[in-house]
Amino acid sequence: MFSFLIIPCLALTLWFYRERKADAWLWTALTYIGLMALCSQYYNSYAAASGWDYLIPLILRDFLTLGMVGLVQRFAVTRQIPLWQAILMMLGLYAASRMIPVPYPAGELSAITYAEDGEYLVDLNLKTTTEAELQAWAVARGFSVRRAFQMTDAGATELDEYYLLDVPAFNELTTEQLENSQLFDWVEGNEVIQLKDPITSVAQTQPNRLGVNDPDIDKQWALGALNMSAYYQLLAQQPKPAKPARLFILDTGVEGNHADIRSNYRSHQSGYDNDEHGHGTHCAGIAAATTNNGIGIASPNAQGFVEVSSIRVLSKRGVGTQQGIIQGMLEAADNGADVISMSLGGRSAASKRRSYNQAVSYARRNNCIIVAAAGNSNRPAADHLPAGAAGLITVAAVDRELQRATFSNTLQNIERPICAPGVNIYSTFPRGQYKQFSGTSMACPLVAGLIANLRALNPDLDTDSAWQILHRTGRDLNNGDLTGRLIQPAAALRELINS
Repeated sequence: MFSFLIIPCLALTLWFYRERKADAWLWTALTYIGLMALCSQYYNSYAAASGWDYLIPLILRDFLTLGMVGLVQRFAVTRQIPLWQAILMMLGLYAASRMIPVPYPAGELSAITYAEDGEYLVDLNLKTTTEAELQAWAVARGFSVRRAFQMTDAGATELDEYYLLDVPAFNELTTEQLENSQLFDWVEGNEVIQLKDPITSVAQTQPNRLGVNDPDIDKQWALGALNMSAYYQLLAQQPKPAKPARLFILDTGVEGNHADIRSNYRSHQSGYDNDEHGHGTHCAGIAAATTNNGIGIASPNAQGFVEVSSIRVLSKRGVGTQQGIIQGMLEAADNGADVISMSLGGRSAASKRRSYNQAVSYARRNNCIIVAAAGNSNRPAADHLPAGAAGLITVAAVDRELQRATFSNTLQNIERPICAPGVNIYSTFPRGQYKQFSGTSMACPLVAGLIANLRALNPDLDTDSAWQILHRTGRDLNNGDLTGRLIQPAAALRELINS
C-alpha cells in the first residue's frame, strides 16, 4: 500500500514547501481523506484475498510508517530540515517498511502462471494427426513436445493422449491459436502451483481427556472440538481390518522416519520419504500420526488401520505444476491408493479443468477417494483447482469458534462440501519437530484421515458413500452453505458400523 501512498505524501510536502498558504489545513485534510480512501480500497481488496485476521499486521505497519512520514513532512514544511533531506528520509522509511514481513494464510497460492518448461497441456486429435506429425509441427516452429502423463491403464482415460508443449519465450502462441490449428481436441495451460509461507504461532494448551496417551494432545484443540474421545472408544472396539487402507499425501514429501509417523508409514519411493519444506509432513501428521503411542500428537488413525505414503508433487520451495500434480494422482491410483489427500491448488480458468476431471475419474475407476483443500483466498472454491474439479470431496476450514476461517474459500456450487478445523493446528514437522499452522491445508488431511479409517473397515466405501456419511452425520454450522457440515468422527464411524 505505502508504495502508492508515498507519492501523494511527497507531492504534498513539495507543495507546502513552495506555497505555504494559509489554507494549508484544508489541503492537508483533503489529502489525508484521499489517502484514507485509497487505504480502504486497498485493505478491502487484501481482506477479500486473505482474510481480516491477516490484515492487522499490515495496517499496523503501514500506519506507523505514515505517521513517521507525517513527522518528517512537518519538519520540512517548517524549514527545520532541508527539503532534499526530507525526501531522502521518506524514501528511506518506505524502503525500511518493505523489509517488515507481513503474514499470509498457510497454503495461500499465487495468481495464474504457466510452467516455463511446458506451458500447455494439449490433447492430440488422433483422427487428424499422428504423434510423428505433431513432433514435426513442433520442430518446425522451434517448440518441443513430449507425452504429459504415464498410467497403467491407458485405455481407461484420454490422458494418455495428452502432450506437454514447451514454447520458447521468443515465440508468441495463444491458446486460441492452438485450438484453431485443428491438431488438438483440447488445450489448457499447464498452471504453476505455489504455496505461500505458512503462518506459525505458539500452540495454546487446554485440558483434553480423550482417552489416549499422546502427551501433546492438549495442544490439539480440534480433537476436543470434534469429540474424538467417543471416536477413539468406538474405534478401539472394532477388529483390526484385514488390510490397512492406503492413504497417499500428495505434497512436498513426508518425513517418513518422524517418530510420530514411522510406525504408520509405508514408503512408495525412497525419494519421497523426506521433506525439505515441511508442509507435507505437517499434513501427514494431521491425517495419520500414530495415536496412543505415548509420543507427540494424536490423529484419526488407529494403529493397524491406515498406512500413509507420500508422492512429491511440490518442490522444497512449495512449487509444482498442474501436469506434475495430475501425474501424482495417476501414480497414487496405480499404486493401490484408497484415499488421496491434496492440500494444494490455486485459482484457475473455470473452463480449463478437463485434465483434472479426467484424473479424478481415473482414480475413481481404481476405487480411490480424493479429498482436496478448498483453498485460502476467501473466494469460491469452484474457481480453484483441484478443489472445484468434479468427482472429489472438497474441504473448507473452521476456527475454534466453529466459524468459517476468514481465509477459507467457500463451498457454494461444490459437489461434495464438508469442513473441519483448520486454524492453529498442531502437527508433525521435519527433523522430529512439531509446529502449528493454519489453512484449509490442515483441514483437508483431517477429513482424509477419517475417511481412510472408515475405508479400512469397509473397503467398498466409495466417494459418494463416504461423503454421504460425513454429510448426514455432520453438524450444521452458521453459514453452512459456505462450508458444508462439520465432520463428526464418532457419529460417522457409528453409522458405518451400523450400516
